[in-house]
Amino acid sequence: MSRSRLTGGVLVAVTIVSGLACGMLFAASGTSEGLGKIESAEPRYVPKTHDAWKDRGRIVGIGRDAPRFIAELQTTNGCVVKLTENEKRSAYELEWLTPGIYNLRIAAEGFRPLEIRELEVRAGNDLRIDLEFTVEQE
Repeated sequence: MSRSRLTGGVLVAVTIVSGLACGMLFAASGTSEGLGKIESAEPRYVPKTHDAWKDRGRIVGIGRDAPRFIAELQTTNGCVVKLTENEKRSAYELEWLTPGIYNLRIAAEGFRPLEIRELEVRAGNDLRIDLEFTVEQE
């Protein structure tokens, strides 16, 4: 089953395969040639000491000068694991993740999408990836 919807200027296309959502974000018309860029800081691991996280991990971060944006986490074969929409808050999180290798895509209207490939989520750790949203000068 395939499904698409427009969310905050970003078209979300999802295909359901064996109970998993496989798909990706597509910039709506005009947004892929954005006026700005999204950059990420070097990912770093922050250990969590609470037992609730002993078998799970998180991806967290702060978006500096962030507009409304979508963070999509996919397996390396393109299945969507988590999708979160940030409503102009600076912090974001993708939580309760099974340890493994993932791809992260950040999309915002008016900005070129950012893709970070082959991130390792580790049990008992936050993977902190801060973002910076900047408008390019013409």
